[in-house]
Amino acid sequence: MAIVLLTTALVTLAVAVPVVRFSLRRGLVPLEQLARQTAGITAASLQTRFPVNQLPEELLPITSRLNDLLSRLEAPCDRERRFRADLAHELQPNRKSKTCRE
Repeated sequence: MAIVLLTTALVTLAVAVPVVRFSLRRGLVPLEQLARQTAGITAASLQTRFPVNQLPEELLPITSRLNDLLSRLEAPCDRERRFRADLAHELQPNRKSKTCRE
C-alpha cells in the first residue's frame, strides 16, 4: 500500500509541476510586457502611456499609477525644455544690433 501511495504522489507531482510552471509563466506574461515597456521609457518618451484596457484586472492599479507618474514627470520636463530653448535663444548674439559707435 505504501508503494501505491508513493507512486501516486510521484505521478501527481510529475504532472503538477509542469502544469504549475506553465500556468505561472502564462500568467506573468502581461507583467513582463509591462516591465519591458517601462524599461523603454526615456526622458524623450515621457508621453508614453500604458494601455489599461489590455491588461488583467490585477495590473490596473499599478498601470494607472504609472500613467499618473508619467503625466506628472512630463509637465516639468516640457517646461524645462521650453526654458532651455528660450534661454538658448536669448543668449544668442543679436547680429542685427547696432554697435556702440554710431
